[in-house]
Amino acid sequence: GSNGIVKFDGDEVDTASALALDPNSKIVVVGATATRVLVFRLGTDGAFDTSFGTNGVTKPVQGSARDVAITPDGGILIAGTVSSDLMVMRLGATGLLDAAFGVDGVTVLSTGATGSESAFESAEALAVAPGGTITVAGSAQAGNDQNLLVAQLTPSGALHVPFGSGGLLVSYLQGGHDNADDVLVDTDGSIVLVGSTSAEANGLRSALIGRLMPN
Repeated sequence: GSNGIVKFDGDEVDTASALALDPNSKIVVVGATATRVLVFRLGTDGAFDTSFGTNGVTKPVQGSARDVAITPDGGILIAGTVSSDLMVMRLGATGLLDAAFGVDGVTVLSTGATGSESAFESAEALAVAPGGTITVAGSAQAGNDQNLLVAQLTPSGALHVPFGSGGLLVSYLQGGHDNADDVLVDTDGSIVLVGSTSAEANGLRSALIGRLMPN
């Protein structure tokens, strides 16, 4: 970079939310433009990696990205939101969507709430277990309440049905405002997450640390 700093100046309002190192120590950064997921890859010297996307940058789909993880084969897993649903996508090492994952590289999940409880799901973090299972954590809006949401996917992007209810877990902790901001998977498969909780939508918030069993 320049004096230790790299800036991406696109044509829109651009934000970066998370980063990860790939097996070659290249830096993968994810975030959003005004309307699309933003991903770029830098070399160890901070220069944009021209072997990735277009001159080091790709904007694969509409939506926003909140977290990223790199698989051992160099695949790039990204969690975020599209429209009002939770989204997970996988890019290959060159920045193209991996068509073998989900539908054309993308899995979109909804809790299925309707009517007065029309849902807004968002992913804030993801983690990959040694076997490749993907755990995503965030929140699901239902009516006036925001609830803790955890989803688990197979390596191919399908819901991991043994987890929760068909691969999804929505937890109504205090009936107010609950969300997860980060997640880890332990060596025994249990899920450790952190976030916040409150008894009322506009009430005082408390730090939340939880541990879920693998199923």
